[in-house]
Amino acid sequence: MSDALRALEPVVLPKGGTGYPHRPYVRHVRTGWHRDEHCLLVDESWNHTQWEVICTECGDTEGPTEAQAIEVQTLRGPYPSRHKARRVARRHEHRQGFPLR
Repeated sequence: MSDALRALEPVVLPKGGTGYPHRPYVRHVRTGWHRDEHCLLVDESWNHTQWEVICTECGDTEGPTEAQAIEVQTLRGPYPSRHKARRVARRHEHRQGFPLR
């Protein structure tokens, strides 16, 4: 599907949006989450074959995927390549909605 057609795909808008611009970023999928001595969540390793999109303006806490709202999980991915994740992040940044899968 061309990018022009993808731009017409429906999105689910976030509930109670902040009104601020969304600035999603792309990172390797993080795994091995645990709490450190200060009870903060930290990751021990990364999956170097998959990528995810993080958007804190949509409520992503940057922690484990399972702890995110379903809409955030949908945006987050994982994606098989950095290129694919960056395309999703760019579309999300300009449209400020969640992709339907």
